[in-house]
Amino acid sequence: MASYAIEYAPSGRAKCKASGELIPKGELRIAKVTEMERDGETITMQAWHRLVPFFQAQKRMRKKENQLKATSELAGFEEISAEDQERVAKMVADFHDPDVEFPPAEEKKKRQTSEGKTEEAPKKRVKKAELPEIEAESRECPKASDLKELASELVGRCRARGLDVPTDDTVARKRLGALVMQAKSGDTVDVAAVVAAADKEFGAKKTVETACEANAGLALAFEELASAYFKAGDRMRGSSYKKVSGVLAEQPAPITSGAECKSLKGVGKGSQEKIDEFLQTGKIAKLEELKNA
Repeated sequence: MASYAIEYAPSGRAKCKASGELIPKGELRIAKVTEMERDGETITMQAWHRLVPFFQAQKRMRKKENQLKATSELAGFEEISAEDQERVAKMVADFHDPDVEFPPAEEKKKRQTSEGKTEEAPKKRVKKAELPEIEAESRECPKASDLKELASELVGRCRARGLDVPTDDTVARKRLGALVMQAKSGDTVDVAAVVAAADKEFGAKKTVETACEANAGLALAFEELASAYFKAGDRMRGSSYKKVSGVLAEQPAPITSGAECKSLKGVGKGSQEKIDEFLQTGKIAKLEELKNA
């Protein structure tokens, strides 16, 4: 069976897989066809697209060898009109011609502001802080009290280094204490090895680029909450809070309450309460609970 199919949309109910737009009845549409085995049966799935969004999606494909190369790969191609055959054939040829700019660049996503306006949205960028080099260092710790003291000292040093160390000091000391014991040989602790292990254990703190700098901390808190849920295996909540972080990062003016965000896509009552909590305390309790678990 061909990897692709083409036909006129029999109804106006289906949405374009790439753009999310409804495909009007009678409009030419293209599908990527995939087959999978389930319970001994072959199931065929078709992801329908409008023409231009189809080629835009093709351009993003990592496996270029799977791109549509010729109209002969299109099941149903002979059933469409001669005029449409010529149009589609030109699109395929232009797509593979390096001297032709096709398909056109995708329109940038729009954002919805808390005032209900729609405008172009910048892409949210999450970055990790660059960590300084680790210098060679060792410490003599013949007593248990020396090890505890070193662990406490490293909590502050790792935070100053830019690591995402747990905010609970007791939890942070225990986790660094374990790393100290792993780097201990006799009475000597390889402090540089502890710091290197902490880099892997905690990772660098993230920063989020936002349209309004005043919202950076809030967007970051929701980004971290999403990451914490992903690590806990809760992909649903992780995806939900990641989307909230993106929406908050797009807002052009300072966010002053959760209520003003209720019209923003994906920001439900629970997220609004967490926004208020962060604005009032600088923290989200659930995030601290997950980070310190």
